[in-house]
Amino acid sequence: MADPDMASVSAACATEAFSVARKKGVRLGFDDPVAYTREFASKIPGARPSVLLDLMAKRKSEIDVINGSIPRVGRGIGVAAPVNEAITGLVHARERQLQCSS
Repeated sequence: MADPDMASVSAACATEAFSVARKKGVRLGFDDPVAYTREFASKIPGARPSVLLDLMAKRKSEIDVINGSIPRVGRGIGVAAPVNEAITGLVHARERQLQCSS
């Protein structure tokens, strides 16, 4: 979160997920997805995301059920999620480069 470019990407992913959830009728316990994400991340500053850990271990990640689900669900309800779609594509490309296995 300290890197402004990564913080921007994270904020966009959270905002897209929030928009999809709201349109889908999912009740959330917060109104500001960026503030919620930043506060959550501040509690675990040294943590590494599970997708990163999978890539480091050359394992196929669960990106399709994390970021990948946002554009997939969004398409069905008319909400675009281009940043989550791009992140999912980048992770898939990296998995192929690393020849990750299940």
